[in-house]
Formats: sequence, C-alpha cells, structure tokens
Amino acid sequence: MPITITNVSISTLIVISTLILSLLLSLRKTKHTELFNTSVTEELKGIGILSVVFAHISYILVNDSHFLYPLSIAGGVGVDLFLLMSGFGLTVSMLKKKIREGKRARARAHRWPFVLRFFYASFYMFAFLLYVLGCFFLFVRFVFICLRCVF
Repeated sequence: MPITITNVSISTLIVISTLILSLLLSLRKTKHTELFNTSVTEELKGIGILSVVFAHISYILVNDSHFLYPLSIAGGVGVDLFLLMSGFGLTVSMLKKKIREGKRARARAHRWPFVLRFFYASFYMFAFLLYVLGCFFLFVRFVFICLRCVF
C-alpha cells in the first residue's frame, strides 16, 4: 500500500537533515592505525544498508518517486559497498587465522561446509525441477487425452 506524501521536497529535506544531524552527533575520534579496521567496515556496511533501505522506501512505499531522491539513487552503490566490505572482512578474518595444519588443510576445512550446502541446494533444486517438469508433462498429457476424447 503506497504512502502519499503531499510535500515531497520538505519531507525529503527533513529526512536528510535528520540523517546528517545523527551522523554529526555520532562522530568520535578513533585510535586505530589500520586503514580499514572492523569498526570502519561495519560503519561502511551500515551506510550501504541504509542506502538500500532508502531506495526501497522511495521506489516501493511512496507514490512519488522524487521522495528521498538524492538518497534513493545510491541503492545499487549501497549493495556494491556492502558486498565489498563483507568480502574484505571475510578475507581479513581468514588471513588472521593461524596456520596450524598448512594452507591446503585449512582451505579444505574452510570450504567443506560450503561445498555440502551447495550440493544440498543443487539436489533440492534438481528435485524441484523434476517435480515441476513432471507436473507439466502430466498436465500436457491430460490436455491431449481430453482433446482426443472431444474430437
């Protein structure tokens, strides 16, 4: 159910000013020396999530697509930013683990749950596809039998 906003420019200005004010109130001096530590990547992921949320609000929940216009066009960039920071975090996490059994054993142990999940998902998708195709062919056979009985 779309929401109707009477004055789009003032509503957008209120949302943007509230966002800027909350950003300014949350600024603090950091003491880290790394370029991207955990808190920075989490903040960047949060910005990415917010841009996607603003894009969904602007395009789905509101009748006028000009609501949150400067923020709503950054939805795709927010997805890219979130995926980039998540990949960076996973890479840093994997590199920080100590090498106990060697690289190959660690990579094998790290990949095994993902491989199992992939095969489970592939099996269920294949079974679902067979079920849908079977239903489709049964329906087509039923239609042809009915048509043959009629004519």
